[in-house]
Amino acid sequence: MAAVCEHGADCHTGLEPSMASAPEASRAWLLIEHPGPWPHEAVEAAQPAPLAELVQAAEEFGVRVQLIRRPGRRRVGDVRSVFLGWTAGDSPWLRYAEVSASTPELAERDLKELAAGIVPSFGAVWDDPLYLVCTHGKRSVCCARLGGPLAQALANRHPGPVWETTHVGGHRFAANLVILPHGLYYGPVGVGPAAAAIDAYQRGAVVVDRYRGRAGQPRADQEAEYARLAEAGALPLALSAEREPGDGRGEDGGLRRGGFKGPGRADLGGEGRDEFGDGCGRVFVQGLGHDQDRVGGGRDRGAAALPVGPAAGVRLPGLVGEDHFAGRRVLDLAAERQVVLVAGRVPHLERPGDLVRVEDGDRDGKGQ
Repeated sequence: MAAVCEHGADCHTGLEPSMASAPEASRAWLLIEHPGPWPHEAVEAAQPAPLAELVQAAEEFGVRVQLIRRPGRRRVGDVRSVFLGWTAGDSPWLRYAEVSASTPELAERDLKELAAGIVPSFGAVWDDPLYLVCTHGKRSVCCARLGGPLAQALANRHPGPVWETTHVGGHRFAANLVILPHGLYYGPVGVGPAAAAIDAYQRGAVVVDRYRGRAGQPRADQEAEYARLAEAGALPLALSAEREPGDGRGEDGGLRRGGFKGPGRADLGGEGRDEFGDGCGRVFVQGLGHDQDRVGGGRDRGAAALPVGPAAGVRLPGLVGEDHFAGRRVLDLAAERQVVLVAGRVPHLERPGDLVRVEDGDRDGKGQ
């Protein structure tokens, strides 16, 4: 490790571009609590033999291994927090368990499933995000010098989900922030840009400032995503999520349900900024061009998302739940213009002119 910064100031101030620099191969993640000291490579860390063998197996399977620890405090003893995560697709996930380092309840089978993107039986579902800050001084003095204070500052704001971690890639862009389970990379970031990235994520959005890309995406996809972000300034998470055959959306690329639902995340679809305009962080209605029930014979246009604007005299009081929209299923409308409401609270619902009546309490179009 160099004793001084070898990168140049521009790398850490944001003057040197960092876009489309997230690791392309990192889709499967194994996070293991380790108090330190951390060696140059995470897999070389001193561990009880059973855990060390699993770490070695994970690396052989192509799983990214990260050591983690709480900012400012170190757990002493045999118990370790372990997370398994998958960052690819539009429904990434995390699993969590506390294990004994000497007899971990983690098997090679779990790691093989993780490497293939299959949710293993290990642990339990972890529904909250994780915010990782690289503080790996053995790899780069800059990560310790810049990442350490950032991790502590973020932990003061978000006491639970912030962890220090080993090398995440791209230490010339320290300090680096990684948001799981989506694998969003930001760097170089100080407290302000990092806090803004976290706040946006909690609203279900990705912001352009210091955004490096998404782990597990090819560089070309990261470049295309950054171009959309640069134009829009911010985009809902679903617009930055890649689509893959068999990733759970269905053959028609319809709206996917399930998976990680971080705080305030809107589960939206869509293919371009034109459908969103500057509506990031607002309430959305999901317009589905395809015929979900296969009764209308309409052309499959894919998913599109429309901002909800106020309409005079049309109000929906309180929360919109299953009683209003039958559990987010499609309203009784023409197949070509079906609408699904995916927001939680809607003060106003705009009524398109070519749809049947959609008003407060008028779900069947008959009126009251």
